[in-house]
Amino acid sequence: MKGIATDYINHLENLYYNHGLRRPTGHKLIYNFSHYNWTDTKHPDGYHIPVPKNWDFINDIYGEDQWFTGDLMLWGILGFALAGRTQIATDLINQFYTLRTPDSSGRLLFYDRYTADGLHLEGDESKSIAFTALYVTVRNALLDNAHYDEALDALDFYQINSTFLSVDGSYSWDTTNPTAVVENKTLGEVLFAVTAVADSMKSGDASISPLVSVIQKAPSRLARPDDFVNESVIFLDALPTFRTQINELSSHINSVILNKWNYGRVAVQPTFPSISQYQGDVVPTETATVDYIASIDSLYQKVATYSGNVNTAGTYVDMLSNYIGVMAYDLDKPMVSGITSPHTRVMHRELFNYRAELFTESFIDNVNSLYQSMWYNYVITFVGDDYGSLTDNNITHSDDYGLITDTNISY
Repeated sequence: MKGIATDYINHLENLYYNHGLRRPTGHKLIYNFSHYNWTDTKHPDGYHIPVPKNWDFINDIYGEDQWFTGDLMLWGILGFALAGRTQIATDLINQFYTLRTPDSSGRLLFYDRYTADGLHLEGDESKSIAFTALYVTVRNALLDNAHYDEALDALDFYQINSTFLSVDGSYSWDTTNPTAVVENKTLGEVLFAVTAVADSMKSGDASISPLVSVIQKAPSRLARPDDFVNESVIFLDALPTFRTQINELSSHINSVILNKWNYGRVAVQPTFPSISQYQGDVVPTETATVDYIASIDSLYQKVATYSGNVNTAGTYVDMLSNYIGVMAYDLDKPMVSGITSPHTRVMHRELFNYRAELFTESFIDNVNSLYQSMWYNYVITFVGDDYGSLTDNNITHSDDYGLITDTNISY
């Protein structure tokens, strides 16, 4: 069964990346599989043959879907998350969040059904907290507590206290009211989401990595002068926070010592972090040439890109620690180095250049040491290794180590 499941998720991953399974416009989520046309000619056994109306890469048919329901979409995203395809699941759940329709107090709600353009169906603005609950379940599977407050507030308000019947799941639980009922459609999803969140917050459970904020853009000396100045100010002002958050994440990753002797719990390898080693060289400052300028531009672009991808390393470690647990120490584990204090606009030239050089060197060390740490974590999990079955009854070699007869055991 594990082999079948692995083959299937690999097939879906191939469809996602190579055959347009995700709609590029409109709702920008997975194509809905519930819409079909029917062939005029019936199958010899008497039934009509369904032809996908919205996504058929074999016959080059895309984009004719009419609408989708939130729970089917969320269960699909949850499947990717549980299968370890964290990047796919994260991208999809972030996009699903953009379709939210919060109430006036900011409680997280979603429409029951969405058009291909990501809008509610005409004449149907109904909402269901089942989708809010499933959203929480997906986030929890990704070890990501984003938007928990607004989601749990919606579950509490609409399932327990509300009488707004335009929201599915909003039946009162007031047992003193003879007309009160429990809305079974959402009960399972709500209870599971809430208990899963509570379980993930227990002391000693799976770790949650600190997050690093994204630096939107690095300055480039090829840009227009005004743009370069503005982008440089934003970039330099973001570096102190970037350094603090990177060091917090690095310390957290160093503190998570994965139990490399636990072979029993990892079923599917989570997606490897979207990071890479830095191969570039920074030309010394005393040779202020075109090569030097290009090397600095390349490095700062790496800083911006790194800030957007480094959180995947934290998610990767958290998921592995949740699968196989942790242990006290591992002398072979590579440590992630920290970053020194960056250069700022208030410094004089000499100090600015001095800090810039130290920051540059320590940043490169951090990038490369983080990659080495992630690769080590990948190797020690032994995911994907096939040790076969014990089915060979023909023993061709045996070793005789004698008998243990000494009953006086000493240490």
